[in-house]
Amino acid sequence: MPKDNTYKRSLILAVILHVILFCLLFIEFTIHHNYATTNEPRVNIVKAVTIDQKLIEKQIAKIKQEQQQKQEQELARIRHIKEQALAAKRAREQEQQKLLKLQAEAKKRQAEETQRKKMLALTAKQEQEQKHQAEIAAKRKAEIQKTMQQQIEAEQKQMAQMAAEAKQTQGEIDKYKALIIAAISEHWIVPQDVANNIYCQLLVHVAPGGDVLSIDLVKSSGNDVLDRSARTAVLKASPLPVPQDLTLFNNFRLLKLTVRPEGIT
Repeated sequence: MPKDNTYKRSLILAVILHVILFCLLFIEFTIHHNYATTNEPRVNIVKAVTIDQKLIEKQIAKIKQEQQQKQEQELARIRHIKEQALAAKRAREQEQQKLLKLQAEAKKRQAEETQRKKMLALTAKQEQEQKHQAEIAAKRKAEIQKTMQQQIEAEQKQMAQMAAEAKQTQGEIDKYKALIIAAISEHWIVPQDVANNIYCQLLVHVAPGGDVLSIDLVKSSGNDVLDRSARTAVLKASPLPVPQDLTLFNNFRLLKLTVRPEGIT
């Protein structure tokens, strides 16, 4: 568009110059014609006109050349302006691309930094949670160990107490058993001419207070005299010397006695 306007202006200017030049030439021609009519022959007038026409053509050619040069200069200037504008546009585009690239890199770095911070925060939180869980586990383990230790100590104490009670109970049992055997032995008359290697076993049912309820012959010695004498001795010893404590007496409700010629066990 600027090229067309410049061309039109140049064309209008050229037309105006031609008009002015034509007017000047016309005036000059009129003057020369009048002068030639008065002072010179007809041949000189024709020659002057011919010379003026060449001058006009020369001037027109010069004007055209100047206009062409101006047009070329204008076109060169426009091309230069366009080239500068294009170069500026390319520079702006490159600068914009560079800026966009820098912004993208900055955004990427920011995202990576944000992700790194999140990972660090998550790792710290996990470590803190693990530490907390470890503390809870250690505390629980210590409590369990303490409880187990207390239970072991309590069980050991209870076992020691039970052992002491069992020992004491066994001592009482042994004492009353010895008293029972002694009582039966006082009433047992050992048969004569009985082999020492024979024996019988009796199962004696005893009531609280020591009364003999029944006697079962579990194993016979093979000698009826020995079996009857052992049974008779138990019945004569009733009531047997048993403990008054019912808990302790429960060990004597059912007595298993082995009777041999050399003694009762």
